[in-house]
Amino acid sequence: MISPFRFLHRTVCNRTRQGVWRRGLWVALLFYLTGCHDAARENPFDPALTPAVELTVALDELAGTIRLEWTRYAGAGVFAEYRVLRNVAKSVEVDTLERISSVEQTAFVDRELAPNMAYEYRVETVNSSGFAAESAVQGIAGYAVNPVELIEVAVDGSVGEATVRWTAYAGPRFEGYRVERRGAAEVDFAAIGRVESANSTAFVDGDLDPDVVYVYRVVLEAAGEEWASNRSGATSFGLHRAELLSVRGDSEEGVVRLRWTAYAGPRFEGY
Repeated sequence: MISPFRFLHRTVCNRTRQGVWRRGLWVALLFYLTGCHDAARENPFDPALTPAVELTVALDELAGTIRLEWTRYAGAGVFAEYRVLRNVAKSVEVDTLERISSVEQTAFVDRELAPNMAYEYRVETVNSSGFAAESAVQGIAGYAVNPVELIEVAVDGSVGEATVRWTAYAGPRFEGYRVERRGAAEVDFAAIGRVESANSTAFVDGDLDPDVVYVYRVVLEAAGEEWASNRSGATSFGLHRAELLSVRGDSEEGVVRLRWTAYAGPRFEGY
């Protein structure tokens, strides 16, 4: 039989143990909830941990390139790479131009541009878990290529030559000028010469036939494409025939003397 004193002692001890256990349970639950809250804040897909960079773009008209610069990534998420993205303006097809694994590299030059085209750029910042934060889109017009203007075709009938002159091309990616000619009754132009210096804007055509009408144009070759100039007017030259001035016979000497005007044209061969 248990004495009243021992029964009272056991009851107090049991209740004390239960109180300690309950307080421990509440403390454990509090730590658990706090841990869940911290885990949510460290979610690698949380946009606040991987902020987007700020992008600027600029065109170099002489080089025909576009330079991109952006702010250095400063997020708490572990950096993986920058992705440089581009699309033609008003197009939904986006190309990845470059993947950059160095967080310190914050510039890129786009040299693969088509002439007379507008583009849109953005830079994605990607963390180690694959989450990507995209910068604001920056649109820009690319470099322009326009045909040169044919200024004149000057014919020198005394030498049978035509000098073709045009305006200089001042844009990027120059390749050459192609001088073309056709007969007035023909449809297709044929190349008669090529000039490979952008500052050279004249060409002498020394292969003219007399009394044939020609039409000229200059084709600009740049950036892998071609642009034809305006066409010249009808161009030709005629030979200045010798004119017989007099015919005199000399009966005493038995000869006939002829006098004529001198030939002043090109490619003289003889009378």
